[in-house]
Amino acid sequence: MKNLKQLTAELNLFQCNDIPAPWKQKQVLNGSTFDYSDKVYNEFYLPSELLKKYEHGLFWECKKQYKNMAPDEVELYYIEHSRILFLSPKGNLLRLTKNKQNKYDFHLDWSHYREVQNISHYNRDAAIKESGIVEPNYIGVFTDKKILDWFNYCDAMAEINKQLVLDSADKNTEIEKEIQSFIDSVKCQVQRWDNKTDVTTDFFHVRFTHDKASQYLSKAVTFTGTLKDITNLTNKK
Repeated sequence: MKNLKQLTAELNLFQCNDIPAPWKQKQVLNGSTFDYSDKVYNEFYLPSELLKKYEHGLFWECKKQYKNMAPDEVELYYIEHSRILFLSPKGNLLRLTKNKQNKYDFHLDWSHYREVQNISHYNRDAAIKESGIVEPNYIGVFTDKKILDWFNYCDAMAEINKQLVLDSADKNTEIEKEIQSFIDSVKCQVQRWDNKTDVTTDFFHVRFTHDKASQYLSKAVTFTGTLKDITNLTNKK
């Protein structure tokens, strides 16, 4: 299993002393000077000494701004956000957060949701409800049990999301196969745009709308022929 620094480096998240050189140097863009080395630091507050025993750190998000006319050419290396991250027992990145009542909890890091966010909230909520998973109470006074309860909850959520992504991909693949199977079965013209596939034959226009977020396929069939065509098609043996 990868450690905390290995996982974060893959996401361009670095602790202060590990930030790569391009982000530490002074830069000039459009007459303005940028020096992010003055804006990053190592010190951060942990609300409990107990948290220090778990693998954690303050990480800065290092990004690149590209030139409009040269998308492969970096014009600015910039640092946007920082966040305190912990490593869960199953190797997931977790954020420590505090609510308005000054109580704490843990959440899967934002990077975790890059794939599952493409699945509808309805399907995600249904999967969580079906799993029976229950969110732990918010933490006022930290104990090892409370911390591990949240870690285990986040790991369970990560597994649910991972399975959702896999199931969604399988279902969407089957839907695309269904559309293609119909196209292959008839002489037609095909146009694809956004989540729609328009299929036109001599007598019918079929619009397939594939909602990948909910893994749902709708079909709208319009007859484009004449009354005589209906007679011929109906009486055809």
